[in-house]
Amino acid sequence: MNTTNDSATAQVPSGIALYMALVQFFFVTTWTIYVIFLPTLLKGAGISASWVPYILLVDQLVFMAMDIYVGVAADRTQKMLGNLGPLMMAMTAVSCVAFLLLPFAACAYNLGPAVAPAVVLGLTLVWTATSSALRAPPWVLLSKYAAQPSLPALNTLMLMGLALGGAVAPYLGVTLKNIDPRWPFVLSSVSLLLATAGIIFVERRLKLRPLAPVSPTPEPADVAGRSWPFLAGALLLALGFQIHVSINASVQYLRFAKPGDLEWLLPVFWVGFGVAMMPGGALSKRFGEYAVMTVAAFLGAAGACVSAAAGSLEMLIDAQAVTGGAWG
Repeated sequence: MNTTNDSATAQVPSGIALYMALVQFFFVTTWTIYVIFLPTLLKGAGISASWVPYILLVDQLVFMAMDIYVGVAADRTQKMLGNLGPLMMAMTAVSCVAFLLLPFAACAYNLGPAVAPAVVLGLTLVWTATSSALRAPPWVLLSKYAAQPSLPALNTLMLMGLALGGAVAPYLGVTLKNIDPRWPFVLSSVSLLLATAGIIFVERRLKLRPLAPVSPTPEPADVAGRSWPFLAGALLLALGFQIHVSINASVQYLRFAKPGDLEWLLPVFWVGFGVAMMPGGALSKRFGEYAVMTVAAFLGAAGACVSAAAGSLEMLIDAQAVTGGAWG
């Protein structure tokens, strides 16, 4: 009986994971547009551009905290209501409205020098917090309906959207640099909202399939005692990853290259991410998930250190590829 159920749940269509990859791609695109125009938005609101790195760092901290909170909330909502799509859609709608309003608030000079900064920073906080609906919940949704053996392959397909979005980010930066920010923000918000709306139909399709078999779990106290070091380590790694990608990488490349070369150099990390991610599931099956993650963490840390100390562009490119591969 269990074999039949495993077989059925393992056949969750790969097209569903690819659709979620599309949603991830649009999400990364909105983040890219935000980073590109953040100095302009801050200037319009009367805030010095020197605050950009600090605001981006706060954004990443909010992302990490909300990822955990929304992930737990998504799991509970799935168990209590049986539907996750409406929650994701509602949070994404709030996120997209806040994102869409950002450039308009920054350009609204009638708000005044005291109100404009608060409005822009407030909208940024709302967008950052609610956009977490598109990070953890898709994994919760897949894990409910897909059998355990099929999850690594499905997760790999879904993460391809993240890798592709990160790879095209520098090209967007070059293309959109001199465009009125209101157009990219509107188009990006509408595209992401429409793409997310399809998750409701994806969930309905998945509900026609058997649930993934549930394996016995330890007692709650045992889970809490064993999981907090893992969560703390994951948070630390996530923070290092975000600082490396969003802040350090471009600065490191500019030691050896011109600003115009960044569109060709920054995707190196994401190429390594996408390539190394594919055999990750097979390696985990052979050596164990914790062993693979531990080795990858050390490789990623070593790659980041070498990137910071690289003495040539060639060495930096190699280190960035290793760092991206380790994270993937």
